[in-house]
Parts: sequence; structure tokens; C-alpha cells
Amino acid sequence: MLSLTRERTITRKVYEILLSCQLEHLLTKDEILALYLNGVSFGSGIESNSRSQ
Repeated sequence: MLSLTRERTITRKVYEILLSCQLEHLLTKDEILALYLNGVSFGSGIESNSRSQ
């Protein structure tokens, strides 16, 4: 999983743009959404069960 620091700099924003362009080139929007939903916490023990088809 990708991990970025919480710093707020131009360098980080440029890095985020480059990462997002790479992801859009390698994966479909549905695959990106599935990765996000499978990695995010919904609180109180609730887990995502999404799968990319």
C-alpha cells in the first residue's frame, strides 16, 4: 500500500500527481476504487468486502 507523510509541500503535491497518473495508467477506475475501499476503515469493526471484477 502506498503511504505518504502528512507534510504539506509542493514537492509532496507533485509526487501525489505523479502517483495518481501512474495508477490511472496501470489500473481501471473500478480497480482503483476497490483498492481504496478494501484499505479504508469504516469504524466499529466494519470491513469492506468489495472485489474488482
